[in-house]
Amino acid sequence: MEPDPIRVRYVTEFTKLSLWYVDKILREGEPDFARAVNLRVNTYRNTSLYDGQKHPAHEDVGPAWAEVLDGLKGIYDRRRCDLSAAGFEAEGLALLWPYLEGRLRKDGEGGGAPAGPAL
Repeated sequence: MEPDPIRVRYVTEFTKLSLWYVDKILREGEPDFARAVNLRVNTYRNTSLYDGQKHPAHEDVGPAWAEVLDGLKGIYDRRRCDLSAAGFEAEGLALLWPYLEGRLRKDGEGGGAPAGPAL
């Protein structure tokens, strides 16, 4: 059984919007990538890494999230000169998708894997 398509769409679009916003505030002068992701958007809460208690806005949540942030920053650094955030959104979503899908499963939204995010 696949996850609820409405929930999949919500998580997909919310994540792309969050990455768009990260791009926006970095372009406007926010100097710290991790701060932009951890404090200004709520992406972490939608991943399987979130335990319902610890959040990177308040404390270290471990090396797995640090690795995800490093990957996202690498994507952002490659895409920072693009005219729009679309590439960062698409590549960032692809990087985050296994963690987002894991959260969908953890929340009991279904047992099967979706075909992938709608890009």
